[in-house]
Amino acid sequence: MSSEVEFTERALRCMRQRGILREQVEHLIAHPQNRFQGYAGRTVCESIVRGPGGKPHLLRAVVDYAEDPPIVVTVLLEEDVSRYGGR
Repeated sequence: MSSEVEFTERALRCMRQRGILREQVEHLIAHPQNRFQGYAGRTVCESIVRGPGGKPHLLRAVVDYAEDPPIVVTVLLEEDVSRYGGR
């Protein structure tokens, strides 16, 4: 995968609201702990990361690889790590 990705306004807004850096998302996409098929042919990349207070959080990025360069549609940061693996 090319290291170049684009971000939708929605993804950038979600990242700002949750304090997620662009570099974190780019690293997630390049080296996810898990990857699975999402809705509308999009791919969900996810990893467990240290969140606020050092607690484990689930970082997810929904990516549209049908576009060139790929587009990050949205980014989520969840406290419930039991959702890891697409659950």
